[in-house]
Amino acid sequence: MSYNIRYNWIRWQLNRLDRKKARIYVHEHAIEKEAYENLTVSHILETVKTGKVAINKCEYPEKICFKRYFGKEKRSCVVITRFEKRHIKAITIWQTAGN
Repeated sequence: MSYNIRYNWIRWQLNRLDRKKARIYVHEHAIEKEAYENLTVSHILETVKTGKVAINKCEYPEKICFKRYFGKEKRSCVVITRFEKRHIKAITIWQTAGN
């Protein structure tokens, strides 16, 4: 799939459902990894609402990846989400050191 098609699809999903106002559910897999990765639910929600899209990790038709850097903690949080009709589901999470 070419970059333009992938970008247009992601843009369509983001326009269809406003992620800052949408209901966000955290999947049980993400909750299990939350303690292991030393992250909180607030990290997950903030990453989904305000994070940048990591286009190289997105998969058609509805998986979109968001990444956000938390400066005070000096780490980044990466969240793989699935866009449903009326909500967003955070499927899995992980953290990386630095930016």
